[in-house]
Amino acid sequence: GTWSLFVNPTYEKFNPSKDYISYINNPGFANDKDPVHYNVKVNYSSIEVPVGARRYFFINKFSKIFVNVAYVIDLAGKGDIKITNSDGLANGGVEIDISSRNNLAFGAGYKYKRFSGEFRYNLQRQLSSSLIWSAKYNSFELNLSYRIL
Repeated sequence: GTWSLFVNPTYEKFNPSKDYISYINNPGFANDKDPVHYNVKVNYSSIEVPVGARRYFFINKFSKIFVNVAYVIDLAGKGDIKITNSDGLANGGVEIDISSRNNLAFGAGYKYKRFSGEFRYNLQRQLSSSLIWSAKYNSFELNLSYRIL
């Protein structure tokens, strides 16, 4: 097999919204153990630059498989997480800023002549944390490419 280095700039946008229920467990309050209905909205975008090493394993003249590892540099990761509840409690809404964080990624793929496909897993990274709230993020990617030159 042979080794190569790669750089693969990527733009990413992530905007999910999810409702969930939490339960208060504070015996000093009248609404102890009552459900609290939350909505979480994430607005996150980033420009990531994975820089890594790839190892090719030749199957025949035109076909090969590869594995790689990359350090993912997040150049412009920004956004926020908005948490709101509709139950009229004192903690009616929270907004958490997201800041850039770097992480590692691992991938494996197949290349045939000028075509290639790769499955990549980006390890979990901390988007934000405070004394009360914490947000972590990981992702899977499917990269398809065609080499022109």
